[in-house]
Amino acid sequence: MANLKDIRTRIKSIKNTQKITQAMRMVAAAKVRKAENSLKQSRPFTALLESMLLRILPELNSHADAIKESPFYNALTPRAVKRVGLFVVAADRGLCGSYNSAILKKLNLILTQYQTQHINVRLYLVGNKSIRYVAKQYAHLEVLATAHNLGLPVEYIHADKAGDALIEAFTHNRVDRIEMLYTQFNNMVSYEPIHKAVLPLNVDALQESTATVESTETKLSSELEFEPSAVDLVEEIIPMYVKRQLFSALLESMASELASRMTAMANATDNAKDLIHRLTLVYNKARQAAITQEIMEIVGGAEALK
Repeated sequence: MANLKDIRTRIKSIKNTQKITQAMRMVAAAKVRKAENSLKQSRPFTALLESMLLRILPELNSHADAIKESPFYNALTPRAVKRVGLFVVAADRGLCGSYNSAILKKLNLILTQYQTQHINVRLYLVGNKSIRYVAKQYAHLEVLATAHNLGLPVEYIHADKAGDALIEAFTHNRVDRIEMLYTQFNNMVSYEPIHKAVLPLNVDALQESTATVESTETKLSSELEFEPSAVDLVEEIIPMYVKRQLFSALLESMASELASRMTAMANATDNAKDLIHRLTLVYNKARQAAITQEIMEIVGGAEALK
């Protein structure tokens, strides 16, 4: 049986760890509420933008001749995919349960699939975990740019920079499709990795995304006039749409990360409590045994003196 000093030292160490995990849980709980509020405020605008695109997309396609000169013409029609620009969001730090492992496992599956299809992937990586993983496992892949330590609240400028890099690659035919890999926040205990295409615009995907969105707007006329022009509209709304999608991915991922960290630290705190309870029982039994042994030695010594 371990000596009493070792058990006391271990109990003290676990209590100190419990204080840290409890503090981290409380910090994550405070932050996740802010992240969830930011996400809820952002979702309606994103949904309405998708809904508007869905309604005007057929009309934009009817202006194909006018839009052909625009670098965003390819954003309206699918093309053969040989190169993909993938925007990946992970965390900067660990201690957040399965959040990082789930997104990196999904990334590995995607990259393996594209490799078998002979599709070249160019990456935009957010978070130290994704940056280090790709550097170690997929050093041969081209990384367009990286970002880390975004902080809370998530600022739109990060999505703006990422959007500029990915749109530049798309309009210069360095990638044929822009995709996102992020973690969608459902609630405090439910979040899942999502792999989603952004460009070219896909009517079916937009319909699925906006299917649950209730809107009181009147239906747009089947015949629209664009002012100043359809080209100007395309060159404004498509970058806005891409950057908004990336911003939504950052908000969803941040909320998911914090919720996962809060849950992980709550579980760690509970486990520490259970471990302290078990060690306390062991300590008491060891202490009782030591006292009994001392009494027996005293009694034995007294008997020997008779």
